[in-house]
Amino acid sequence: MSNITIIIKTFQRLKSLECLLKSIEDQKLNNIPIIILDDSRENYKDAILEKFSKLNINYIVTEFDIGLSKGRKILLEHVKTDYIILCDDDFEFDSRTNISKGLLLLKEYNLDILGGSVYERVELNSIFSVLHLLKHPKYFIDLLNGKETNKVYNGFIEITSHKVLVKSESNGNLFLEKDIYQCDFVNNFFIAKTDSIKKLNGWQPEYIKLAEHMLFFIRCKQHFLSVAYTHHLGVKHHPYKSLEYSKYRLRALWMRELAFKFLNLNIFEHYDMNKNLLYKYESKE
Repeated sequence: MSNITIIIKTFQRLKSLECLLKSIEDQKLNNIPIIILDDSRENYKDAILEKFSKLNINYIVTEFDIGLSKGRKILLEHVKTDYIILCDDDFEFDSRTNISKGLLLLKEYNLDILGGSVYERVELNSIFSVLHLLKHPKYFIDLLNGKETNKVYNGFIEITSHKVLVKSESNGNLFLEKDIYQCDFVNNFFIAKTDSIKKLNGWQPEYIKLAEHMLFFIRCKQHFLSVAYTHHLGVKHHPYKSLEYSKYRLRALWMRELAFKFLNLNIFEHYDMNKNLLYKYESKE
């Protein structure tokens, strides 16, 4: 699998990054190129390269807090393989991270992006996990049972001249074609054709440091990229948010609105009668 590169943007989470790289090592993926971009206040380059010397790591250090969009765009510029795996720094690979299968499906169905499952165990380890639990009380049972849940985040995007409608769906409502579900957006864990993302010019605009996710997939839709989800590709999510990290992460609450000013859209959020989350972005003109 030398024709695929794992790209990781990391910020203020050494513990999480170490867990991710250890899991990649445990899955014996030593030959896969890994590019890490670190914009932490104090970078971890020396410690990481020494601890994970067996991995094929290209470690990029930038100025402090350049953000996700600019960071991922720089990562993309350094990729030399035909395919990429987008990976957050708080993921962990395990036996469900079947990269070979995911790559096979991407090629078989001629997809630009193939998203995977993100499995998460509910934990009260940050203000965000507490807020998430208050918003979704059903996860209290998962918390008590120590149960791992699949964070399903995929669905469809409808674009007209004056609005963008984003509808989050359960897998059962997506169109199943053998091993893939066709959709318009997936989690921030996916395999993609490098050229397709480069033609999109990566993540834009560069000043969006957080909350870039939906804007990215709206742009994918506008550029007619083919997107799908598969349960054959998965990763564990162990979010660790220290107080130092959380104060920067809180910016996501207002950066989403800033992101959609880029498309000259206002944002409205609500749930439909089937409890599907809807985002409605209407033109300000």
